[in-house]
Amino acid sequence: MKNFYDIFPRKKIVIGMVHLKPLPGSPNFEGDLEQVYESALQDLKAIEAGGAHGAIVENFSDVPYTTENSLETVLSMTAIVAGLKREATIPIGVNFQFNCAKEEIAIAYVCGAEFIRVEAFVENRMGPFGLTLAKAPELMRYRAKLGAKTLIFADINVKHTYPMTSQDLSLDLKETVSAGADAIIVTGLQTGQNPSVDEVKFVKRCAPDVPLLVGSGVTAENVSSLLEYADGIIVGSYIKKDGIVKNPVDPERVRHLVEEVKRMR
Repeated sequence: MKNFYDIFPRKKIVIGMVHLKPLPGSPNFEGDLEQVYESALQDLKAIEAGGAHGAIVENFSDVPYTTENSLETVLSMTAIVAGLKREATIPIGVNFQFNCAKEEIAIAYVCGAEFIRVEAFVENRMGPFGLTLAKAPELMRYRAKLGAKTLIFADINVKHTYPMTSQDLSLDLKETVSAGADAIIVTGLQTGQNPSVDEVKFVKRCAPDVPLLVGSGVTAENVSSLLEYADGIIVGSYIKKDGIVKNPVDPERVRHLVEEVKRMR
């Protein structure tokens, strides 16, 4: 089975977000799934044109998020990921809100995506979607059952959520490694807000042998300080036109960020 460095052999990596427009089954779906796909494809090609090393497809606009998506939403997500994977020249990941890890691994397996992002891997979290329990026990067994080679990128203390009980972050990180995460993601409190350099440093110190990605709030101005300890970044808001998260991806902003990351090599 390939590991993180087989898929991303570069020293420091940039993964761009493909934020989907609302899917069927979500409150704001506008009735045209083909338009959702075409918009996603445009963003993927902009991410590639800017020189990013990977992309994550996320049902970003399916707010308010749910932990139990409808069948039409799952099938729509699968169809779009399959289409994007056929067109992609870079590794593709799947992020299905919220914390729908079993669906993510199934979609990735069927579509040939290289990795998934799991918000609550070893933690029990609560947020505006309700409660979600740690997915690692079920997910790792399901991945083994499928024989999937899909990598698992696990958030720790993920944005927009809170722990159900007081937890020791260093212990959670040890559990994340022990459960088999292929990479760890650290975020700020919400979309567009970065973790502090001290937080990134702490996570890397607790889990030095697992690739670490900063998953929110990265800009051209702060990327060098964050990558002093992290191995890569996942970026959404900054690479959009004018830095506005709901806008299309701007390949020039991707390119500018990638150039800043190259300086770290």
